Amino acid sequence: MAQQGVVTRGRNRRQGTLETLRVFGQEQRQIRASFAEELGFIPGRNRGAQPVHRTPSTETPSILPAVLPTLPLEERAGTLQIVETSVKGSATMEAIKDLRYSDAAYCSQHMSGHAVRIDLELLLRTSGGEGMEVEFNTREEAAMVSGKAQKLRRAVEVAFVEESKTSGKEPANLLIDNRYWLGQLASSAGLSSDPAECLLDYYEGASNILPFETGYETKRKYDAMLRATAAAGPTISNCFVNVEYTTQDPPNSAHNPFVGTSPGYVKSQQTITNANNILTIQSTRSHVLSLSFHGKVETKAGVTLQVFMLSPERVDVAIVRDAFGENITRVAALLATLRNASIYQLGLCPLFDYSLTDHDDPGKITPTTLHLPALGDDFPSRTIEIDAEGRLSQLRSQPFGRSTVVLPGRIEQALVVAKFAYIADNRLWWELDKTESLFVNGDEPPEYAVGAIGAYASPRRLPEVRSTDGDGDGDAEGREAIPTGRNEVSRFISRHLEIIVFDSSHDARPFDQAPSPSVFVDGLISLFKAIVDAFDRWIIHGDISLLNALLTPEGILYLIDWEVARKYGEQSTGGVVTGTLDTMSIRRLQNLQHPLPHDDLESAIYVAIKVLTQTFVPDPADAASSNAYRLLLKWNDGSVTMAELAITRRDMWNFRSDDYDMYRELERMQRADPLRAALLEALLSTPILVERTSLLKSLEVKEDQGACREEKWELVRSSLKLLVTDLVERMEEVKKKNVDQMKWHK
Repeated sequence: MAQQGVVTRGRNRRQGTLETLRVFGQEQRQIRASFAEELGFIPGRNRGAQPVHRTPSTETPSILPAVLPTLPLEERAGTLQIVETSVKGSATMEAIKDLRYSDAAYCSQHMSGHAVRIDLELLLRTSGGEGMEVEFNTREEAAMVSGKAQKLRRAVEVAFVEESKTSGKEPANLLIDNRYWLGQLASSAGLSSDPAECLLDYYEGASNILPFETGYETKRKYDAMLRATAAAGPTISNCFVNVEYTTQDPPNSAHNPFVGTSPGYVKSQQTITNANNILTIQSTRSHVLSLSFHGKVETKAGVTLQVFMLSPERVDVAIVRDAFGENITRVAALLATLRNASIYQLGLCPLFDYSLTDHDDPGKITPTTLHLPALGDDFPSRTIEIDAEGRLSQLRSQPFGRSTVVLPGRIEQALVVAKFAYIADNRLWWELDKTESLFVNGDEPPEYAVGAIGAYASPRRLPEVRSTDGDGDGDAEGREAIPTGRNEVSRFISRHLEIIVFDSSHDARPFDQAPSPSVFVDGLISLFKAIVDAFDRWIIHGDISLLNALLTPEGILYLIDWEVARKYGEQSTGGVVTGTLDTMSIRRLQNLQHPLPHDDLESAIYVAIKVLTQTFVPDPADAASSNAYRLLLKWNDGSVTMAELAITRRDMWNFRSDDYDMYRELERMQRADPLRAALLEALLSTPILVERTSLLKSLEVKEDQGACREEKWELVRSSLKLLVTDLVERMEEVKKKNVDQMKWHK
């Protein structure tokens, strides 16, 4: 296949107009399919075939990819060392410190074992294909021949010093010839110096904390970014590449740059956390590129540039030393390559078309159309119009692990739901197989399940990582010697992109959007019965949540997202628990291995309790107490641990004792909304915890041992049926009290 290189920009376009972005979007749509092939997304994996590995390779990389070991705990310098810096706009030093402490805690929790040292050329090839590496080499040669980058060296150094000032003064000298200094340095690598000809360019970050995004209220601040020139200002939704600066020395390049307490680690932590915010908000991206500049221009070592590529699996790390000295042409070439790249080379998924022409937010990156390849004889190719604003899934709460996005869409006039997820390679086609088994088993197809009408699984695209049992010496090819982390545990799991498109003939929405209390209660009854029906087909869903149990306005139930479902009797692998934490059963929060359908039923009850408590409007005198209790319940709190949540959930069931908060919340409900209180009490009166404990004793299995025996299926079903029958009767009793008189949100 011919190399794609980069997209040529038209010379007669006016900067900053929606029309310019519209034309740019058209260009990207025309080249999308070729990039899907060049970047290794197509052809996808066939069903039943062995995993395909199409990772990029460079003939003689200077560094063989290897996991970077985390600095040992005893070598970390105590508490986090934050250097006082200048602040601008509404941001205060205290607010900045809070962000940095939060970043450090986040990286300490998630980043160990996930950083991989890699050659810069191999990183670019992984991000943007062979064409991106060729473009980088071409730009580097052009910059060396012209000498323009070296001529800008002093001006670049002055701008960097101003950018990183700690004196408290407003940075005053960030422009070179009336252009932001990063953009001017990029232009020295053979691109036009006229900003009007660039669709994307580098801009200083916001003076204030960035505005909250829909459904994401995390405070962030970026030093600079690559974004559309038409954008009114920086947001997480319009950022292609985030850039951060510090005059502090970089972390030790022999160790993971994200877990440490010295000042150099602080900026790396900020950089990768900002990148994770981008991957969270721009949820269909395959990866995010980030630049982090460290050091002082006046020192012998100069400034070091760290280049990060964050994916749902790991962070690849490349390093450019003496970035504004000996290697300034290399940095200029990198900046030029990124600025002139296709949006797909910068990490957007080439199975989607994207729009940058939001009238209210020009430059906002929005997926509009999904192009799903055919899957052998099983499914034809599909073109799906996507409603990105109607997202049916929660935003991801951690950088690695299970990451799922569910988006509504249309195929012509038919409504569909597209599920976009990064799945461990050992679970290839797991959800598709379990969904199809629902339709194979049983006399009639399940009314609550929707069939797949399209599916895709990507090949593996990331470079293989060197074994961590070597001595770290360089080899005969002269590759750079780095430690291989003999004592470091690689925590990342090989993952691939999996997309399944489901039929959705009705406009199904979460339970909290039910049009009336009676539809809500009838939906709960349908959900409880569906759990029994699925178990009749030997399937346990494993992730009943507010966003996986959906209702149409007419009250028809749909259960989606069977990704962690399993057949009864299958041995759980243990290890990392996957699923939606805030509605997870207590046993699953404790990572106990053999799943029961009772766990699904407990999760369904939590779905109902979540809606009832979150939408409750107390009397004014009780508002403060009720709001405080709502926070204690930890709904949608991605930072809570499973152990903490297990205690919180168990305490809810002690609603009859005035020693517990649920008792007092029920009292507040009885004063303000008696029918809501009656419904909540009916749910909590279900003896599910006691019945499940009794069942486990009857099954003669211990909590820490293997799967329940298949011959005990009838016993498990009888226990489940007994609980559901009791629960449905309780729901029906509440309905008789004219449940539509319950105060209901609109």
